[in-house]
Amino acid sequence: MHVACPHCHSTVQVDDQLAGQTSRCPLCSGEFRVPAAGVGMPPPPPPPGFASASSNVPRAPVSSITVARLALGVVALSVGSFGIHKFILGRNVEGLIMLLVTLLSCFFVWPIIWVIAIVEGIIYLIKTDREFEQEYLIGTKGWF
Repeated sequence: MHVACPHCHSTVQVDDQLAGQTSRCPLCSGEFRVPAAGVGMPPPPPPPGFASASSNVPRAPVSSITVARLALGVVALSVGSFGIHKFILGRNVEGLIMLLVTLLSCFFVWPIIWVIAIVEGIIYLIKTDREFEQEYLIGTKGWF
């Protein structure tokens, strides 16, 4: 268990078997009484940025717009040349254009369509939730 030394105020780890007995601080050699088992100091907190799963650290809720924006960005970056991200957004004409240009050109124009999809994916990922919602979910922005 961990116990605070009453003399130097340092945290000292003591064997549980010493509960109720006297012990000496290894740092200041001060003598103190070890409290009963389970009464000592709690273990030290995790380092900053490493909150444990049982900690009461409030976490910001993730909005559905954030999830949609990130998912569309990943889809556009991975298979965007087929226009799948456009179909998900409900932009069927733009999605069909990307799909048909890719397939009917026998993938000859695929690099150009792929660059367009990469740019759109990056734009989706760097937009704020509010901008993304206004331009793509509420608005009718089709390209870029």
